[in-house]
Amino acid sequence: MSNTIYIGARLPKDGVMPNEIFTDKPVELIERLKEKYPLIGFLFVPVETYSEAVKERDTAGTVYATAYEQTKR
Repeated sequence: MSNTIYIGARLPKDGVMPNEIFTDKPVELIERLKEKYPLIGFLFVPVETYSEAVKERDTAGTVYATAYEQTKR
């Protein structure tokens, strides 16, 4: 597996911070967080696609942008 990076907002109470890198996709963490942030899985992206994913996150109307807005609430 490749490294995964989180591109969402700061969620210190939920145990994840922006640009945090994981050796593998943190499936258990994502499943737990989906209860509060249903689209959060989109914000854990392969490190190789980081630049493109951030552009998508910063583009209004994309699923990445919607997921990011959920984590900012």
